Amino acid sequence: MVGDHIEVRLDIPGERIPPFVSGQVRWINSDEESTELGLHLSKLDKDTKRELIDYGFSVWREGMQTKH
Repeated sequence: MVGDHIEVRLDIPGERIPPFVSGQVRWINSDEESTELGLHLSKLDKDTKRELIDYGFSVWREGMQTKH
């Protein structure tokens, strides 16, 4: 539920050990096929933050290349 604190293990392609993050649920969108949620991260070590930024950038870059 919105406002709950949760811990999540992230599956980042190319990473051997999935990192754990924790935070507060900010929003939830759900339908019959899937559920998405927004998470305000409260515990995030420096290495995990770097992994997330690197992965997010690579996904963004691939998306930009397919648009052109």
